[in-house]
Amino acid sequence: MTGALILLLPIIAYASAILFLQCGWFTFNYEHKKIPYSLGVLVVFCLLGFLLAFQRETTVLTTMSVIYIFGVWFIGLIDDIFGAKKTKGLKGHFLHFIRQGKVSTGLLKVGGTVSLAFVYLLTLQPQSLEEWVRTGIILILTPHIMNLFDTRPLRVWKITFVYSLFFVGVFAAMPFTFYLYLLTYFFVHYVLEGHKVAMLGDNGATALGAILAVLTVSYAPIQYQWYVILLFFTLTLLAEKVSFSHWIEQSPLLRKIDSWGVYSSK
Repeated sequence: MTGALILLLPIIAYASAILFLQCGWFTFNYEHKKIPYSLGVLVVFCLLGFLLAFQRETTVLTTMSVIYIFGVWFIGLIDDIFGAKKTKGLKGHFLHFIRQGKVSTGLLKVGGTVSLAFVYLLTLQPQSLEEWVRTGIILILTPHIMNLFDTRPLRVWKITFVYSLFFVGVFAAMPFTFYLYLLTYFFVHYVLEGHKVAMLGDNGATALGAILAVLTVSYAPIQYQWYVILLFFTLTLLAEKVSFSHWIEQSPLLRKIDSWGVYSSK
């Protein structure tokens, strides 16, 4: 089964990109090139493949965590398809509601993520107020932060790859085929987004964020979780002032890292 799933990953990735283009589910990137936001399909397909092939060998994912991840992906897709691109940032969506009395899909995404996080929290049954707050913030902020970084190719890919290395021990007992499967996902994603064939969009970026959130609240030490909260909260506040792209462009090192793997036709 694993071999078939590995072969299906590039097929699903490319087929979903073609389908999204035909459905008009695309946006124009920073180079004004038409890009389908279809890589979220690859993310959720990879997750489904994991459940089919490896879930019996680990307890990494629970039923509610899977519902949370798929729910975050779905409301992200709704925002991609129907959302108004002119409204930016959390403050922008709330001001849009206050001034015009209209609920944007971005605001619905916020409400949906909070609701999914709360239901997931109920199944986790935190033992203290501190655990409720800590876990809830991570479940809400991690998808949001991944979405904020998804303005250039491979930014979220790089963050996800590095972040995932902290959880290698969680999968230490997994068979070799699992690592081959995971590396195939990272490679297919790397090639398609690096060559600007497809992008994550809100749906893919928030889905990856939801997966990282589940890993963080389930396996990261409490002290590490508070460090993550402090970092993500700071980044959220900064993003309301200046875009991450601005900060990255100001640093030669960050600018160099940002360009790694991104194909240039120049």
